[in-house]
Amino acid sequence: MLNLCKKWMYLVACVLLLSCSRDVEVRKITPEDFFKDPDKSTFQISPDGLFLSYLQPSQGKLNIFIQSIENGKVNQVTNYADESVKNYFWASNDKLFYMKEKDSTELYQMFSINKDGSQKNQIQTTAKSRIEIIDQVKRDGQFVLI
Repeated sequence: MLNLCKKWMYLVACVLLLSCSRDVEVRKITPEDFFKDPDKSTFQISPDGLFLSYLQPSQGKLNIFIQSIENGKVNQVTNYADESVKNYFWASNDKLFYMKEKDSTELYQMFSINKDGSQKNQIQTTAKSRIEIIDQVKRDGQFVLI
């Protein structure tokens, strides 16, 4: 029995040594690649299920894009080059709300916009107020609690 255990231990040791001797080159990730904006992120489906929205870099900043699920046509809704869109949500089938940083101060501005990029409106707040999306309440198409 002791002899059988020695043979198994010898076999396991040989397998471990052979598996460790392979030269496998590991691709190193640069800090720039690690911290860059993703190609697409923050996917959401419109309440009626006809459109897919996401954030994608454009001019070096994350902007909102909407893709029709029916025909695949993509429309860029926002076009910022100064600050990225930080967060967004569908308020109704045709309207989105989104936040973007104001002058790199960590104070956010909130906007509403139609899914085709028209009728952009800034939600007015006091100068030093902070806006944050805590939770989305059920949408009824007419009212949004901010």
